[in-house]
Amino acid sequence: MSSSVEVIARALEGERFALQAVHNIADYVGQAAVNLVNMFDPDRLILGGPLAQAGNYLLWPVQRRLENETISRQNAHVLVKTSAFNDKATIIGSGACVLEQVLQDSSLGRRVIHVPDLLEEELER
Repeated sequence: MSSSVEVIARALEGERFALQAVHNIADYVGQAAVNLVNMFDPDRLILGGPLAQAGNYLLWPVQRRLENETISRQNAHVLVKTSAFNDKATIIGSGACVLEQVLQDSSLGRRVIHVPDLLEEELER
């Protein structure tokens, strides 16, 4: 298998070794999610990139680890979703950071437009 996209495609077709690979990856992503939630206490986690195409094969193990391993019971109920941006999430997020800096009104010391507000509707999908 040559790429994560191919592994995910094969897992979605039910191939045993690909399913095991996705399960292993989801376990590592779940551990990273637990660490992030314990440190930053977010309301939700949006998973993007090629791995997000694994859908519930990725989401369920991550959610399970959050429910079982977060420090606070409240953190166990963080909403975990895949990005509507699919494999373009990284570039869109990077662009949003740049845009936010460009749109900041330095003479007033505050933002003219808050880019995450513009993206909120897309993330809710």
